[in-house]
Amino acid sequence: MMPRNEPMAAYSDNPRPHGRAMRKRRFYRAYGLTIASEVMLPELQPAPPGAADVVIAVGVIDLPKPAPEAATNFRFEPDRQYLAWHAVGAFLITDSNRIDIEPAPGVGDALLAFPLLGPVMALLLHRRGLLVLHASAIAAAGTSAIFMGDKGAGKSTTASAMIRAGHRLLTDDVVALDLANPSEPMTIPGFPQIKLAADAAAAISLGEAEVRPQVHPAIDKMQHRLNGDFSGDKVPATRIYILERGERA
Repeated sequence: MMPRNEPMAAYSDNPRPHGRAMRKRRFYRAYGLTIASEVMLPELQPAPPGAADVVIAVGVIDLPKPAPEAATNFRFEPDRQYLAWHAVGAFLITDSNRIDIEPAPGVGDALLAFPLLGPVMALLLHRRGLLVLHASAIAAAGTSAIFMGDKGAGKSTTASAMIRAGHRLLTDDVVALDLANPSEPMTIPGFPQIKLAADAAAAISLGEAEVRPQVHPAIDKMQHRLNGDFSGDKVPATRIYILERGERA
């Protein structure tokens, strides 16, 4: 089933190597970019077909894949970055406007999206000259508040509590800052989704948020697509909070 309101166009250039079937190219907006993707990304906001800032293509990547016992294979070189997970697939960034993906056998788009919209997208945004943080951010009174912390410190949970209090999400997990004017860093909006563990989601209701199905048993966080609680405007980054675990956490 096609995600709602997703413009779609045939992907006719760059035929698939080795007889692979052609995929369709879908257009999205995220981080101020128009993205043309052969991977379905219903997490993102749909965009009309047109010139793309970033292309995400599926095909064969001629680099070593990780063995099952190794699980991962990462390479970070000046002109390319390669991230491969044995259970998910391989991702190659060769410039600031293209991501190539070779899925592992049997892996669907929903699972590919987890690393693609996390560490892979973070690397691409870094290559485009943005300062990238592992954090969540909300819009408040025309500015942004950013929540940082160790894994499990409650970045997404804190952002969700702020949304429940009437603020709007700017981005979850990957925060991109535009430092074109160093005296006024700007937080760039990502996409209207936040990931929450079951206990956090039970404690903080996000009202009309659409909860998407769990994509893998090993991934305990559920994806909550927001309806109306997202801000698509770039705003000044005025506050950064570093979260720490309390005694009862």
